[in-house]
Amino acid sequence: MKVTEILSMIHAPKGLTSVIAGIAQNDFSVIPHQKGLNASLEIADEKIKLHEKQIAECTSDWAYWSILGDLEYWKAVRNILKAAELVGEDNMPEVEFKNDGGVAMDAIYNVKKFGELVLKLATEQSSKNESR
Repeated sequence: MKVTEILSMIHAPKGLTSVIAGIAQNDFSVIPHQKGLNASLEIADEKIKLHEKQIAECTSDWAYWSILGDLEYWKAVRNILKAAELVGEDNMPEVEFKNDGGVAMDAIYNVKKFGELVLKLATEQSSKNESR
């Protein structure tokens, strides 16, 4: 698989309450996005630092869940990009992201676990290639 195929499988999950509350306050950062499709590791690291700061300063429940969705999305993007460094952008592990729907916290967890899985599989693939 290609890294772009894997990145296109995920988005920053947002809960309906966060979207409604955010839009009501003219905060359109609450819209689900795929801003990591063409990101570099440097950009992913910058976004992670930004969202860690935002979550530490967060004062509302709806904003917390929106920011957490962004934070875990960018961590997953970073893991996928690290995986690409290990095995190559066109030689990524064969994976499938299963979006079962559900509540925001489940969607956020699924994105997090997916990024971790891609990195784990790429690390294993890289180790096998090195041992040959």
